Amino acid sequence: MRGRLTFSEDEQPMVAHIWGDKPEQFRETSIQLAKMGFKGIDLNMGCPVANVAKKGKGSGLILRPDVAAKLFKRLKQVGFR
Repeated sequence: MRGRLTFSEDEQPMVAHIWGDKPEQFRETSIQLAKMGFKGIDLNMGCPVANVAKKGKGSGLILRPDVAAKLFKRLKQVGFR
């Protein structure tokens, strides 16, 4: 994965676009992304794909504000805003 996510400092700020619904996985993923040099994370809450949204991910997170809040909390714990 790291080989496909390489970039130079003149391309900064780089922002990772991620999706999911597991707060602890978000924490671990965001730690790794920060170590790789990403300066921000875009939490995907707009994916309209039915099998993603039905599982409460992507646009499905809009109907799960409690889970979305936990995801944002994990990202902030790592230092992303």
